[in-house]
Amino acid sequence: MFCKGASVSGPFWDHVLDYWKQSLEKPGKVLFLKYEGMKEKSGFHLKLLTEFVGCPISPEEGRSGLVEEILGLCSFDNLRNIDVNKYGRGRIVGYKAFFSER
Repeated sequence: MFCKGASVSGPFWDHVLDYWKQSLEKPGKVLFLKYEGMKEKSGFHLKLLTEFVGCPISPEEGRSGLVEEILGLCSFDNLRNIDVNKYGRGRIVGYKAFFSER
């Protein structure tokens, strides 16, 4: 149903396509990342993201292991073990639902 557009925010694929088009027209305003690419080249995409938001990682920071440290902090294993994500609740579901294993 979701892929057919039956969702609260409307057709998902239309939103994705609009953002992709905007990223081509306004690359300085919209950064379009794909999950698969982020999984395959996490360090590359992290550097791309930091440059996009205006806080690039310096060569010295890169050599000191900052990229790996950030990736570790952002990992699902780390995030799923933070108390707010274990026990906190949003309006509809507990945050833990976003970190469950399949």
